[in-house]
Amino acid sequence: MAKNKIRLVILIASLGIFNGSIVAQSLNTLYFMQNTPQRLQLNPAFQPDYNFYLACPGNFEVSVWNNSFSSNDFFKFDEDAFLAAQKDVTNLLTNARVDLADFGFRYNKWFVGFGIATRADARIKAPKRWSEFVINEAEPADYNLSDSYLSMMVSNEFRMTISKRQSDHLTWGVSGKILLGAANMQMNFNTLQINTDPDNWSYNANADILISAPLLNIYTDSENHYDSLKFDEEPSNNAIFKGLSANKGLALDLGLVYKLNYISDFRTSNWY
Repeated sequence: MAKNKIRLVILIASLGIFNGSIVAQSLNTLYFMQNTPQRLQLNPAFQPDYNFYLACPGNFEVSVWNNSFSSNDFFKFDEDAFLAAQKDVTNLLTNARVDLADFGFRYNKWFVGFGIATRADARIKAPKRWSEFVINEAEPADYNLSDSYLSMMVSNEFRMTISKRQSDHLTWGVSGKILLGAANMQMNFNTLQINTDPDNWSYNANADILISAPLLNIYTDSENHYDSLKFDEEPSNNAIFKGLSANKGLALDLGLVYKLNYISDFRTSNWY
């Protein structure tokens, strides 16, 4: 007879409200690293086994997802196979996170954690012709790269997490966050056509570009078309503070962990 325990993660509700948009946080391999305090970032109900932790500043993680390639396509690179594996449109998502401060402590059945981090997120939508343009070294042809898209966002996060081991089976947690947007950029090419005639390269482009960043000034011409952009060279301390705190947001993570106990009794007999 053997007695086993199964840890069941019921649900994580992790929704952040940032300038009117809703962002769902992603799962990754930190879920299965039980003694890593950074798991609190994924589920506030996870409690480390130790009573205190202090993370070294500079801890970072980088995640990349796409719908076309695998790691083998890069380590064993073959141009024809690479192009054959790519879909008509490749979607690439990536995020990077750097912890500036992170510590936590236990008090009886409670665990409290604090953290400050900077996070960058990017999304790229690229037609297959982009890869052909690069791999073929822009050999003479017409390249239709319309519907290309790029977005990037950089934000700072201040987090406080509280969790309680309610019983031997149940642990719950709540994480509150203050978000300060540092920069946001979106670029959507409605039309992007490039002709690589060796005697006369030409292009036709029409794009929507949205940029929000502190201390950035965008200048237009008499017809209200884009002319140039420039950062303030000697901003005052007050201007810096207002710029870095202009894009505020809030986030709330709710977590729950429940352990199921069951008894299994496996027997077999052979009679002769």
